[in-house]
Parts: sequence; structure tokens; C-alpha cells
Amino acid sequence: MKINAFINCYSISKTLRFKLAPEYETEKNLLEKGFLDRDELRADDYDLMKKVIDKYHKHFIDKALEGFKFDLLQDYAEAFYSQSADDDGKKLEEIKKKMCKELATCFLKQDEFKLLDKKELVEKLIPDAEFIEDEEKDIAKRFKGFTTYFTGFNENRQNLYAAELKHGTIAFRLIEENLPAFLYNCKKGVKIFEGLDEDVAETLNNELGEILSIGNVKDILNVEYYNKTLTQNGIDVYNQIIGGYTKEDGTKIKGVNEYVNLYNQTHDKKLPSLAKLKKQILSDSYSLSFLPAKFNDDSELLLSLKKFYSMVNEETGLSVEKAIQEMRDVFSHIDDCDLHNVFIDAKFINKVSNDVFGNWSVLIDGINAEYEKLNPFNGKNLDSYEEKRKAFLNKIESYSVDALQAYSGKEEKIADYIQKRAAELCDSVACAYENMSDKVINAREGKVKLYQDDEKTEIIKTFLDAVQEFKKFAEMFCYDGTDGDTTFYGEFANYYGQIAEIIPLYNKCRNYLTKKPYSEDKIKINFDNSQLLDGWDANKEKDYLTVLLLKGNNYYLGILDKNHKNVLIKDVPEKGQGEPCFKKMIYKLLPGPEKMLPKVVFSAKNIGFYNPDREILRIRENGTFKTGDDFNIDDCHRLIDFYKECISKNEDWKTFGFRFKETSEYKNIGQFYNEVKEQGYKISFTDIPESYVKDLVNDGKLYLFRLANKDFSPYSKGKKNLHTMYFEGIFDPENIKEKVYALNGGGELFFRRASLNYDKPTHPKNVPIKNKTYDFRTDNAKKETSTFEYDLIKDKRYTKDQYTLHCPVTLNFKERGIERINDLVRQSLRESDDNYVIGIDRGERNLIYISVIDGKGKIVEQFSMNNLSSGNDVSIDFHKMLETRERERDASRKNWNTIDNIKDLKQGYLSYVVKKICDLVVKYDAIVAMEDLNVGFKHGREKFERQVYQKFEKALVDKMSYIVNKNASPHSDGGLFRAYQLTNKKYNENEKQNGFIFYVRAWNTSKIDPTTGFVNMLPLKYQSKEKSKEFFDKFEDIFYDENKNMFGFTFRYDDFGINIDHKNEWTAYSNGERIITVRNSFGKWEREDRINAGI
Repeated sequence: MKINAFINCYSISKTLRFKLAPEYETEKNLLEKGFLDRDELRADDYDLMKKVIDKYHKHFIDKALEGFKFDLLQDYAEAFYSQSADDDGKKLEEIKKKMCKELATCFLKQDEFKLLDKKELVEKLIPDAEFIEDEEKDIAKRFKGFTTYFTGFNENRQNLYAAELKHGTIAFRLIEENLPAFLYNCKKGVKIFEGLDEDVAETLNNELGEILSIGNVKDILNVEYYNKTLTQNGIDVYNQIIGGYTKEDGTKIKGVNEYVNLYNQTHDKKLPSLAKLKKQILSDSYSLSFLPAKFNDDSELLLSLKKFYSMVNEETGLSVEKAIQEMRDVFSHIDDCDLHNVFIDAKFINKVSNDVFGNWSVLIDGINAEYEKLNPFNGKNLDSYEEKRKAFLNKIESYSVDALQAYSGKEEKIADYIQKRAAELCDSVACAYENMSDKVINAREGKVKLYQDDEKTEIIKTFLDAVQEFKKFAEMFCYDGTDGDTTFYGEFANYYGQIAEIIPLYNKCRNYLTKKPYSEDKIKINFDNSQLLDGWDANKEKDYLTVLLLKGNNYYLGILDKNHKNVLIKDVPEKGQGEPCFKKMIYKLLPGPEKMLPKVVFSAKNIGFYNPDREILRIRENGTFKTGDDFNIDDCHRLIDFYKECISKNEDWKTFGFRFKETSEYKNIGQFYNEVKEQGYKISFTDIPESYVKDLVNDGKLYLFRLANKDFSPYSKGKKNLHTMYFEGIFDPENIKEKVYALNGGGELFFRRASLNYDKPTHPKNVPIKNKTYDFRTDNAKKETSTFEYDLIKDKRYTKDQYTLHCPVTLNFKERGIERINDLVRQSLRESDDNYVIGIDRGERNLIYISVIDGKGKIVEQFSMNNLSSGNDVSIDFHKMLETRERERDASRKNWNTIDNIKDLKQGYLSYVVKKICDLVVKYDAIVAMEDLNVGFKHGREKFERQVYQKFEKALVDKMSYIVNKNASPHSDGGLFRAYQLTNKKYNENEKQNGFIFYVRAWNTSKIDPTTGFVNMLPLKYQSKEKSKEFFDKFEDIFYDENKNMFGFTFRYDDFGINIDHKNEWTAYSNGERIITVRNSFGKWEREDRINAGI
């Protein structure tokens, strides 16, 4: 079989999960010592500590940029102002790159920069910082020794300082976003101050004197002034000059734009407005400072709703209520604006078209017609023409209202729609808030929680939906350009920005009001040891404080108390004759020998002991042992001999019993390192008396947990879960020799508190329960109720505290290093005479349809995966079940009812289908062919819960990367120790082949002639007499075939401007065979040809 050549190709890491059951006095002792309380406090503090870290970063950014100046600012401005449509922009790009390096150098020069992603940030910099509050320093102290909590977060924050123009970096904000806006403002500012009366500048100077750090307001038009706007304080000053600000006594001080608006109201020739700069990265959003990470009770939610709508934002001087009213006023006066410079975002074109004209395609048809008018098709290459049209239109981000009105060719006015719709939405928000204020916010608090009160939940939802609708409407007009109408866009961004804060509030309210009656929240537990479970090596037991014990068929995790680290190393009593014992795992690992050997051997501490001679030092320094241009096989062999000698000297490494081949047999140093790795893993066991372990636990010196899952239960029936088999395989005597499965460090412990309390069973014994799947079972499997002889409790797992272990393991520890198998698969297919193909079709009527075809094209098996059958022949219409659950879930989303989780249902379906396909692959030694549906297709369909195709594809790839047959002998092909690996190690969604999976182009699959492969792509629609003549002139030959009694048309697709990547030349006939497919008596499809079916 082909698949037999793809066994143990590469290693895979898996994380196995087990429940933990506390043994003896474990739970009592850990509660008394307060481990859980401290870890819960640390979990609560985690989000707060991230805010403290961000506070430090913001201070660091401001401090670093305070005296910094871009040296290339004038060069950038000259290149920026001189660029043209024909300019390739290379000069400007080069200047940008240099400015990025300037900025990065500025940060690197700061003494503390190198510590921002180290433990010292939390343990030293933050506690020593004067601007950090005492309460914040106390939070930091609680993370001393536990700074690894923030490893990922710190890595993310380091990206802020990257010398790259990527979203989220400081360089992008200052160079790519704010600098162009500032330079546009410089140009526009000249026109503004030329148009405004001279005394306006004097008034601005006087009124803004409190915040101006310059002599004259006109100085903001100087390019060099940009260096004063790099910090958040500098940005605030600049934006206040532009937009004004409100003093503490409530007095409103006008900014430049407000004087521009006053001018434009009385003059026909309008002045442009200035754009505000975006905030520095990580700067505060004042308006949401009142919003907690999540709502813990009703009062928090109601207070947040009230503050959101009514509280005045210090930055804008407006509340959301006022912002909506002001925006309504802007929309109501849209007729006074220059509609050539009021823009609608391109992604809303179809919505506007339908809302205004009652047809989704009016506007896009008009836009396409205009494109064709300006860029007529030359008749040569239709595909190329369509691609250029698509590319051109995709670049257009927005259209002016005037342009859209012209494209429509209709009498209905878009401006009238805007005025009317804005007024309706504004009134809707006001009414909804008044109703919520009366019936919810100011109503007497009831005994029922809000999330249990459907009426009040609906009132809250109505208000939030109303604001959300207004926000979505306003979003259509968001525009970043500099040519927007000043009357319309003067304060538009401020109004919209404040209204857009509805998004986090909406999500938090929905989450609180639709939450389950139980909590799935869990915390990581550490037993006051930041290194807990980092590894298992016996030498590190005193650091990791973790041991693994076995007794009978049970496995136990032991956590040593940090004050009693040696209790399982020293003073362990001898076992008595026949005394029951635990077996303690003695784990030894030489990790990453390519790093560990040189680290140990050449360290300052050990170099005298291992005593390398000058020749060895030369080889190491020059790197002549490495594969490359300077590689020297003799030097490589000398270093290997030296390492062998060192290994024999190291008492710890002697325990592995290394047996190496002759040095001359190694072709490179990597082969030697692999051999060290394969032998540098060892597990053995020593007996620990059970009575001694029990005493340790009861005395609080050891915390003991039994690993638990359904397979470890004495009442377990059926085959074990694969993850259980992997774990048990680690300790199998054969595995200890062969090392297929290996235990890894890096595990984690979690704790989830009980959140449900039942005083009686939800389903008493001997009382019939309606089957949830009754409506979806096939007629032969209908069973309305089930009766059990024992009590059932709904969601029982949430009625008790739960401890969980996440345990990483390696599958195929000794692997062959073959990570990409595509070439090997194709070679095996060429060498095989009979290749089977499993075709997988994915559609609407059939979630998954499977066909197995032999090498001659004969269908061997075919079936739909809509109906799933279990071992007792119960068949369930899964397609119908998913469809029903989707409708229920969609209704729940819209009505904010508690949303039932469909995830487990989909996951169960995927597991069943994937296993079925893998069984067929092994049964027929077959490859898999499936449609290459592009990413857009899969992502676009995710709004339908039934469309699980992307997850299916990923699940199939993952499963085929390690196929184990539970029924096979462990050491047979496909068994536990010889798993098939039929996909590449790394999954790439864009690949056309992934090992045994091949992706077939999905286009026109319903139009392909199965006999010849022909697809009709000719443009047959009648347009005009001239177009028809052009069409027929492109055929190479049109003739009558007397033998076939048909007309023939010979042509080349490229003559019609159609490029295809397979056969180009065809002869099509006026009549042909109509293919009718029918099922035979065995239920399989056959093909039956019918003559004279006209085309």
C-alpha cells in the first residue's frame, strides 16, 4: 500500500487535557494555605496590570519623544508636495524608511527600553516609577515571580516600537497617518488665514494663549512645527487649536475650524477645514473610562448606560445624546453642502441603492456603465478587461453624493433620503432612551435580575439597537480625505467617534444579559511557584515541584509544597514486603542537544573540566563543523568525537546509556545531534510506599491529584479516546524503548469554581425525557422519549469545583524528519497501477457528499453525510438538525434570548465525517480530491452556521497528519506506535496539494461536460446585429457534417478574449448527447446517454 510508506514521518505536539480529582487531604490543605485565593486575586489583577503596563509604555513614549525631532522632515515635505500621479513614490518611500530608523533609534537610546519586555518591567521599573500610583505598585508586587503571565502581552507591546510602517506601530501613526494630514493642513491653513479677517488670528492667539506653546497661531503652518506634535500632549494642543476646547468653568473656546464654519455660512466661496491628528498609540479614551472589563451586576450595567448617553466627554464637550442631535442637524442641512464633496463609503453603495431606489443594483449598474463609457472594450480579451474593471473599481473607497445621483439616472433624491433617515433614527434613539430611563434605569429595583427579566432586557436592547442603527447610518459618510465639504465634515469625526463607542458597551450588555446560569471562567493555579510544571526532569524536581505517580491503572499528579522540596528525594522509607506502593516516574531529558551540548561544555563554569584543545576551539569559533561553504568533514568529525568524550564524562548524561555509531558514518553534525536527541530521553520508576505518600499529603507537604476522564473510570465501556491512548502509550514498556510518545514540560493547571446549585435532580429517575433528536431522526429510528434508572442533573459538571491539567506531549519523538510529503505522494501515485480517489463535494443540499472512484473511473462507493448513523443503527438527519438550530440561534441573537451553543453540535458532526473519510483513505489506499474553494467563499459563508467547510478542511488535514486505528495492533501499520501521516506538517490554506489531499478548481463544476471536459464560456447573449457579426467572425470554421447530421463550430477561446489554463481549441456541434443520471438497483449513480437533445 502507498500509505505504508508514510509512517512516523515527523513529530507533532499535542496538549492532552485531564480532570484532576484531589486525593486524601489535598483540597483541605490547599484551601487552608490560600493558594487558590492568591491565584484568583492574580487572575483578577491580570487585566488591571496590563493597564498599568500600558500606562508605563505611554509615559515611556512621551518621555522618549519629548526632545526628539525628525531630521528629514523638510526632505519629506518637499517630496510629499512635489509628488504627482506619474511619480512612482520611490523617493518618498526611501525617506519614510530613514525616518522609521530615526524613530527606532530614539527608543533604543532610552536606558529602560531593553527591559520593557523583561521581568524587570514589572519587578523594578513600574515599582520605581514616580508616576505610578501606590495601588498600581501593589498590583505589580503581586506578580513578582509571575511575570511570565505577560510574555505574550509584552511581545505585542514591543511591536509598537518596530521600525516598520505597519498598523499599530508608532512609526505608522506618526509617519504614515499624522504627517500627511499635517502637511495637507499646512497647505489648507494658508488659504484659511488668507480668507479670514486678520483680527481672527489675533483672537485665536488671545483665546488659545493658555495652551499655545508658540508665539503665533499661524506657526502651526510651519513644517517644523510637526516635531511638536509627536507626543500625546503635543497632539492635544494641535487638535485644540483646530477644534477649540472647553474650559473647566464650561466656557467654550473656539478653534480654527469653528471660525471657518462661521465664515462659510456667510460666503459663497468656501474655505477648507483642518483635519485633527490621530492620538498617539495607547492614549486614553476618556469617554469609556467608566466601562468595566465586564459587568458583574445590574447596577454596573445601568450606571454605564446612563453615563454613556448623558456624560459629557471632556475632549469634545459633548455627550452622546448631544452628539447625535448635532449630527442630525448636519444631515438636515445637507442641501446647504457641496454634495460633490460629501462622500458615501463604497461598501454601502448597494444598501443606499436599495433604500433609495428599491433595487440593489441601480447604483452599481450605473457605475459599471460609466466605466464602460470611459473605457470601451476593444473586443480582444474579455477576461483581462473584466479584471481591470474590477481592480479599478475596488480601488475606489468612496463616491460623492452628486456622482451617485448622476449614476442612478433616477428622480428620487439621495439627499432627501439622508435627511429623512437621519431624523427617523435620531427620534428613535431619543424615544428608546426615555423609555429605558423610565422603566429600567429609574425604576425600583426588583427581585429578579436583569438577565432573568425578558421585558427589561428587550427595553435595553431597543435603546442599544437604536444607537447602533444611527451609528451604522453615520458610518456611511466617514471620510479621511482632505477635500470633504467643510460644513458637513467640520465636526463630523468628533460626533461619529463618540457615537461609535456604542460597540464595546453593546457587546458587554449583550454578554451580561444573555449569559448562562453557570460560569465557565477558570483561573490558572500556580501553588506559589512560577516554574510549576515547566518540566519533569529529576534534576529539576526541586524547581518545578512536580512529580508523576502511578498506582495500578491510575495516574497521579503530585505537587510538592515549596517548603518541603526533598520529601520524595531524601528520607523516602524502604517499602515493606508486600506493602502497596506508588511508582514515581524518574524522567530524564537532554533537551535540544544542538544548543545544550555547547552551552554546557563551553560555559565558563565547565570549560576547565571538559578541557577543549585549541583545535576544537578553532573549529567552534570558525564554524567549519556546520553545513555551508566553509564546511569541513574532518572538523565536523573532530567536534563529534570531542562531544562523545564530554558525554562520557558527564555523570548526569551517563544515565542515558548512549550508544553512538562510528564517527566516520556521520555526514554532518545534525545527524549526530539527532542521535543524541533520540537517546537523550529516558523514563524509569521507583517505588514510594503508599502510606508515606498519604502521610505527606495529610501533613500538607504534598498535594496529590488523580488524573480523571471517562476512560479511567472503572465503569468505562467501549474503546478509549485517542488522547488517553497517547498518554498511556508514554508509559508502555515498548514505548520506553522505542520512544514514539514523549512527555513534555510546559503544562498548566486550572481551577473552575462551582457555579450551579441543585437541591434536586433536573430529571428524576424512571421519568420519561423527551429526546432532543426526535424531530431529526429517520422514521425507522423514531423514539420520542428515553427513561433512565438513575437521576440526571443538567450541566452537572458546573455543580462542583473542577481542577484541570493541560499536559503537552510529543507524538513521534523519534521521527524521520520528512515534513513535506507532496513529492513522495506524487511519485507513489505514478508508480501505482490502480489509484483510488475519494471525491468530496460540499454544497447546500448535501453538507458533505462522498464518492469513491477506482483507477478506471468506476464508482465504488458514494453517499451523503446528511444522515449520521450510530452503532445501534439510529440515523439522524444532521442537515435538518443544523438548519433548525441555526434558525433558533439566529432568532436568539436578534431577540437577545440565551443563545444555545451550536459549536459542540458542529464539532461532533465534523469528527464523525473526518473519521469516515480517514477510514476510507486507509481502506482503499486512496487520495482525497476536494474543491479548491477560495478563502473568500469559505469566510463569506460563515454567517450561515451550517457552512462548516473551512473547519472541516482544517480538521481533515489535522486528522490525516496522524491517523491511528484503534482496532489495529499497536505495532502494526496504522496502529498506536505506527501512525499514518498523510499530510504535510505545516498546513497552508493556499496549497493545491497537501500530501494525500488534492484541491480541484471549483469554477464551473456544474457546467463541465463529463465526457470531454468542455465548458461553454462563449458570450451567447444577443446584443445587436453588429455585435453578432463580430461574434461569428471569430470562429475559425463553421461547417455542416453530413455523417453527424449537425453543424460544427471550430474556434479558439483566446480569439474571443477568453484565457483558460487548459484546452484552448474546440469544435462544438449544434446537437449532442444529453446525459441523464439515474441510480441503479444498488442505489449507485449510472450514466445513460440520450441522443438528439438540442443544445
